Amino acid sequence: MQNLTPPPDLKSRILQQIEQEKQLSRLKRKLIFNAGFFILSWAGLVFAAEAFLAAAGNSGFIIMLRLAFSDFKVIAINFTDYALSLVESLPIVSMAVVAALLLPALLSFLKFVTSIYDIRRIYKVEKI
Repeated sequence: MQNLTPPPDLKSRILQQIEQEKQLSRLKRKLIFNAGFFILSWAGLVFAAEAFLAAAGNSGFIIMLRLAFSDFKVIAINFTDYALSLVESLPIVSMAVVAALLLPALLSFLKFVTSIYDIRRIYKVEKI
């Protein structure tokens, strides 16, 4: 039997591979968390947007908004009254909820995409 000697960098390559596997495991857990947060935040945003549209329909906001497209000449003459009527019929609470949920939804999307990018980067390093 021949005397086999391992390459001098074998230990460092094995330790590097172990570290990459640990990092990949952490990134996969982070991806699962970010995916869950992404789904929940966007689901909340969809429900809040539906509530906003329902409240806008009940308050007459959508009817007032449609008036701008059907009777533009009248709106142009009485613009200040029309603008005040729009503001008065605007469902502020529903709009504030949608605005408050929009930022977490966008941030969760960004974190989710970043997690995917990080995992793809690790896999590219492993293939080399």
